[in-house]
This record gives sequence, C-alpha cells and structure tokens, in this order.
Amino acid sequence: MNKVFEYIPSLEIAIRCTLHKFPGIKKKALKLMKKQNDSGQKPTKENWEAVKKYLNELDVHDGDILLVHSSMDGLNSCDVTSKEILDTLEGMVGGTGTLVFAAYPECKYDEKLGGYYYDPKRTIAWTGMLPNVFIRRKGVVRSEFPLQTLAAKGKHAEAMMANNIDAVVAQGPKTAWEYCVDHNVKILYFGIEACQCCTMMNYPEDVLGPDEWPIKDWYYEQTYYIKTAEGVVKKEVLHRDDEFYRFYRMAYSERWLKKNGFLTAAYPGGVYIGFTRNGGDLGRRLVEEARNGRLLYMIPKRYWRKRRRGSGCF
Repeated sequence: MNKVFEYIPSLEIAIRCTLHKFPGIKKKALKLMKKQNDSGQKPTKENWEAVKKYLNELDVHDGDILLVHSSMDGLNSCDVTSKEILDTLEGMVGGTGTLVFAAYPECKYDEKLGGYYYDPKRTIAWTGMLPNVFIRRKGVVRSEFPLQTLAAKGKHAEAMMANNIDAVVAQGPKTAWEYCVDHNVKILYFGIEACQCCTMMNYPEDVLGPDEWPIKDWYYEQTYYIKTAEGVVKKEVLHRDDEFYRFYRMAYSERWLKKNGFLTAAYPGGVYIGFTRNGGDLGRRLVEEARNGRLLYMIPKRYWRKRRRGSGCF
C-alpha cells in the first residue's frame, strides 16, 4: 500500500483525514498493520551478521556524527541484544565520532506545577527501546529541550546540547538539530522506514519559524518544567499543532528522498536500513523548498497565511 501512496499522496491524506475523524477505526487499523508487519520469522545470528556487514559498507567513518532513528520491532529477524547493537553503532563512528539517537521524551502533565515535566536523565523516550537504553549509557548527554529531543555520546555531544535550553522551537536556532545540520550529520534509519521517522523533514518549519512559515496557527504555546543542573526551569515552548499531520505526504517523502539522492535503502537480514549521507544538505534543501512555498504537506488553502510562488507542494 505504501507504494501506492508514494505515487498518489492525495489518497494517503484522504484516508488519514478520515481516520482522524474516527479514532476507534484508526486504533483498529494500527493494530492490524502491526500484525501484518510481524513476519513470524525466527530470529537468527546469521541475519544480524548480514546487518553488520551492510552497516560496515555504509559511508560512516571515525569522526562522523551519526543520527539514528530505530525500532527494535524492525529487528525481529535478528538474534541480537540492545548492547550488541549499541556497541556496533558506537564502533561505526569510532573514538572521535559522535553517536546520536532520537530520544523524544514522553513528558507527563504535572497538576501541581501546571505544566509538563521533563527530566533529561529520567523521562522515558517514546521512540523505542534502543534510545532508552542508550540514554543510560555512561557519557551520554541528552538535550534539555523537551521536544524532538536528541541524545548524544562522543566528541560533539556537549557542544551539540550546550544551549538547547534557550531554544524556542524543536529544530530551530540553538537546538541540537541545528548543530547536526551545520555539521553535516549522517542519518541511519534502523529497522524503521525513513518515511515513518525522518524528523529532518520537519526542519524547515522551525527554521523559518512563525513569521516565515506560510501556514497559519502552526504552533501553540505549551508550558514545561525542565530539570537542569541549576534546578527546575519553567519554559514556554512553541509546539507544532499535531492536527496538521493529517496533511503530511508521508509515503511520498520516501520517494522524494530517494529521487533527490538523500536516501538509500535495503533489507539485509530482513531488516530495513536506510541511510542519508549528508543530513546537512537535506536540511538546507528542505528550507530552500519551503522558502519558495513548496511544502511536503498538502494543506488546504484555508490554512495558508499567504500563497507564495510554487504549487504549495514539491
């Protein structure tokens, strides 16, 4: 079905908008999709060896910054532990490199504080098992910004997270994402398709911000209480309105990434492995497209603040 959506994104959006109106049906659909994605294949060491061989052939070297999006469910064909996986990934960037994980926190609302509470050292990441194991490893630094949070270990970890608490949006100025783009991060999609997890595709809206992003009411303000070394800090951040997600051309994004040379993908050992060689070039290209009014979303005219040159999509 994803292949159909890649070429007919309007169909994907129509279905997502329908499911948005009927959450009960959406829940059942997600459960069915998860069941269909379970291959039932017995995990083997041979499959893991095939994965490692493929990883070693990627253009990742000592000194690189490697950002990983991951899913242990997508690795169910491999007989492997989380420790083995993390050791392998750390080995790819070597002693002078930096391993980064998407470790997005599941912040809970605190009635006493009157806002969402985030502790970088303790708040669970909803992005899967590997990030949660990774953030507890010695030497790992996690961003103090509570949205689309990154965790890193290695040469660039401290500098990457240094001023994150001063950011206003998840991927804009002073964020770990900005640092990654500026330093031409490489991106690994490990056990999960790029179209499902490539957060870099949201980069342009935060770079342009509320003043330049052409869609009205894209953000709303949300209060967080963040635990830092100096104590708990109250912070107002701009949160993307999740309502717009239903207009996102998710399956098409995979096709666009491949077509424009930003993604290679394969299934060694039955595991999806995608790779973006230069996330900096990807981020800058996406910003350029957005500045020209071409978005990855198919958003109805009523939401646009003003029309720009371009069709509204790329």
